[in-house]
Amino acid sequence: MKDKIRIKGMSGFGFGICLREMCSACNKFLDELLTENRHKIIYKNTNGNWEDASYSRILNEFRDTFIECIKTITTEYKIEIPNKLI
Repeated sequence: MKDKIRIKGMSGFGFGICLREMCSACNKFLDELLTENRHKIIYKNTNGNWEDASYSRILNEFRDTFIECIKTITTEYKIEIPNKLI
């Protein structure tokens, strides 16, 4: 399996840190999402849709971590990706 996901030339220090941060963000997201005593405050957002406040916070933290890591990786390895992805 390692051979399938190995990307030649991407073994730098920043890349490893980003992968660890991304894995930690995934684990934290799932752990907090599945917490029984998570506050469930439901409200209507600016679009008029119902939204869960704690879920939104958890998801935003998750996305922020991924966005920062993607920016780091793309800068370090000069990878171009569409701005709408970050």
